[in-house]
Amino acid sequence: MARRQNTKADSFFARILGFAGFDVSAEAIGYIGFAGSLNPYDVDAPIAICKQALLIDGKYQCSVGRMINSGQGVVTVNSGGWTDYNQVVPCQGGTNANALTNLLKKCPSTSSGNPVKLILGGDMALTNGMDASVFKKYLYDDCWINNSANRTKIWNLTLPVIDCPSNVVGPTCSKLMGAVTIGIVWINEQNDPQYKDAPYKMGNWESSDPDGKVRWASFVNYYNLKNLDGSPASYMDKTIYFLPDCTPHEPTGTSGGQNFGILAKTPVLVK
Repeated sequence: MARRQNTKADSFFARILGFAGFDVSAEAIGYIGFAGSLNPYDVDAPIAICKQALLIDGKYQCSVGRMINSGQGVVTVNSGGWTDYNQVVPCQGGTNANALTNLLKKCPSTSSGNPVKLILGGDMALTNGMDASVFKKYLYDDCWINNSANRTKIWNLTLPVIDCPSNVVGPTCSKLMGAVTIGIVWINEQNDPQYKDAPYKMGNWESSDPDGKVRWASFVNYYNLKNLDGSPASYMDKTIYFLPDCTPHEPTGTSGGQNFGILAKTPVLVK
């Protein structure tokens, strides 16, 4: 609230009624909430997560891990997809392998992040499949292996959050809802029905059991990884397993987004 009191605002016509001046005040209200816009390179990789995979009973939770997969199972399908961050003509064809390759080929430098400012509530280009060539060469080999100390250390990323009504990603675009920081605890690259590639060590968890299915069950239980129906996370190919982040981190962007754990840096005028 701004006030002018020591020097009153002069009156002109009111002097006829005996008023020489008036106290003047004005009020404005700004609000700092959660990130509703993202400045260039605020996010780290061209992967978008459905808000439905982050909210439990309508609230952001960081005690339950999830998975990103676009397979056929009802409880695992449509929890995320690829994006090239395009909000100019986002729904005309979605994104493609060439655009994703250009964003990921220098992972984990800023060249894999959003090159332009992203606006809350606007559509963003997507593809709801996990492109095999991009997944294997760039995300898995170049990014995941190198940034997880050969699959033993949690890889932290900030990613855009999209709306997936009725558990549907795209198919070519979805609305941007905010941003979330996650810790990727595992990525399955190939079909592995015998659980041969199930983890032995990740962060503070470790198992030497020779049975991969037993190791997977222990791993899922330790990190509380769940399908969307609350059942233990399935062991699937081309799937990313992550933990929503609980730790404080640097605010970013302009207020206006939903709560996915990242506060905004800039307030917005609400009155």
